[in-house]
Amino acid sequence: MVLNSSPDVHSLHLYLVASQGFDLPDYFELMTVDDVPVFYYDSNMKGVIPVPDWLNNTMGQQYWDFLVNTAEMDNLKIVKGLKSAAQQFNVTGASIYQAYGGCDLHPDGTAQAFLTHAFNGKDFVSLDIESKTFIAAVPQAVLYKRMRERDQTNLKLLDYFYRTNCVEGIKEFLRHAPSLRMKRVPEVRLFEKKNSAFTEITCHVTGFYPRTVQVQWFGSDMQPVVEEVDSENKVLSNGDGTYQTRKSVVIPAEHTDIHHYSCVVQHSSISGNITKAWAEQGETGEGAVDTESFPSPDLGQPSSGMPNRRADKICENCELSSDVTWDPRVFWVSQHQTQQQYAAAAYGAGFLIRSHLFQMSGLLRSETLPLQPVVEGVIEGKVLPNGDGSYQTRKSLVIPAEHTDIHHYSCVVQHKGKKSENEIGAWT
Repeated sequence: MVLNSSPDVHSLHLYLVASQGFDLPDYFELMTVDDVPVFYYDSNMKGVIPVPDWLNNTMGQQYWDFLVNTAEMDNLKIVKGLKSAAQQFNVTGASIYQAYGGCDLHPDGTAQAFLTHAFNGKDFVSLDIESKTFIAAVPQAVLYKRMRERDQTNLKLLDYFYRTNCVEGIKEFLRHAPSLRMKRVPEVRLFEKKNSAFTEITCHVTGFYPRTVQVQWFGSDMQPVVEEVDSENKVLSNGDGTYQTRKSVVIPAEHTDIHHYSCVVQHSSISGNITKAWAEQGETGEGAVDTESFPSPDLGQPSSGMPNRRADKICENCELSSDVTWDPRVFWVSQHQTQQQYAAAAYGAGFLIRSHLFQMSGLLRSETLPLQPVVEGVIEGKVLPNGDGSYQTRKSLVIPAEHTDIHHYSCVVQHKGKKSENEIGAWT
């Protein structure tokens, strides 16, 4: 049975920032739809802010003008918030005042909106949209709360924006923004970590867009695995417009009667499911295997699962210290071809000490020359936490199609946790 992918929740978020004492504009704001930037304004901009070509129609122009006018009003309100907070807290040096608001549009048409302010990283006020009142998080915010509530016209505009304009903005940008209409298929890999007490298998899903994804583990009987699943599977940004997540299943050593597990992934970029099967090593000689014909079970709703198993919980009777290291695992996660270029990404995961050396190297066709570092076409990736105490990173390489004389590439990783010299993953 092939299932339809889960419907996406779409979001429009606003980030408003006023500052003093920093090398920044006095005020700037950024609007994102589904985490993709669609509008930017700052106080240094002079004259008309041109509308993007893809929004250059009558309704699009009107909405763009509305965004610019709203940004100019936001500028005044947020700067006042900064001045009021600095005065109330008696701060004269560098300070920053932030507002974060937006709305989430659900598949059934319902929407949730929010707006909160912070001063120097701590909650200051928030807007109760239902009652059209500001809630002071600290006594120093009462003055600013009263000032905002005296302006009933602005409160009505805020209410209309978060109830109506925000959702209209999501729909308008989804209709026209090219970057929001693209879909990226997830790449799925399995990792295994084993000791005498249990085996932990992690299903890592990366490179997908939009953000909404479902990941579920199933046992040999094709029933969802609930009791043994680590439920913390946050969706994280890759920094390139795509996302990643992971879900782990922990198998106690005594559960030898169940040794086949499958990770099933649903995403709106595919009509069916992606399934990766794992069989206990020793019986098949393999760990993770691709299963093209594996039946597609009903994912249902994500389960609450087990409490988090962080790195410091794996060893129940010992403490995690700087002397403890985990080896990174390295593999190529994607490759695709166009008429102009090839692209490949190398991925390293599971290392405990954050520092690493991640180097792309090219090997000539003759294979007689030593590896030389690749500089052009390399895209750096951030070091991100896995949520279990270890880290991951990626580095991508874009290869022009005309470079057919160089077709062997290696990713070389150095890390404190490695007992050998380097970890090398090859791609051809």
